[in-house]
Amino acid sequence: MASPKAGYFRALLFCLPAHEDLDVPPPLVYSLPPDKLQRAIEYAHAGYWLHFSSEVYAIAILAAIVASGLSATFRNWAAAASQRRFIQALIFVPLLLLTNDILYLPANIYGQHLERSSINPSKAGPPGCGTGPRAS
Repeated sequence: MASPKAGYFRALLFCLPAHEDLDVPPPLVYSLPPDKLQRAIEYAHAGYWLHFSSEVYAIAILAAIVASGLSATFRNWAAAASQRRFIQALIFVPLLLLTNDILYLPANIYGQHLERSSINPSKAGPPGCGTGPRAS
């Protein structure tokens, strides 16, 4: 059974005027000029390509670290340094992450290049940095 408040709100809802009765202007539609629209589409496609290819690249990096035996070397170094698992993790994890980040650097550099490239439709940066529409 519905509460009395629910009935009150339902009655209030149905007493409101319909949307057509309100003088609401239609929503404004914004679209980019054709040249900027083309640049925005190219930028989006490059971003999609970078996103999906960098995922494959990241998996390939981890597979290469394991296949090359580098992770086993890091494990052996950690095991030689201490018998405690926590200390071994403190040695192994930073080595693995540093190696992964160094090998992933080309994808990060290309991502930054894409953000700063001429196809990026919104090159606006922080004020006073010489980027954005007022820089010229």
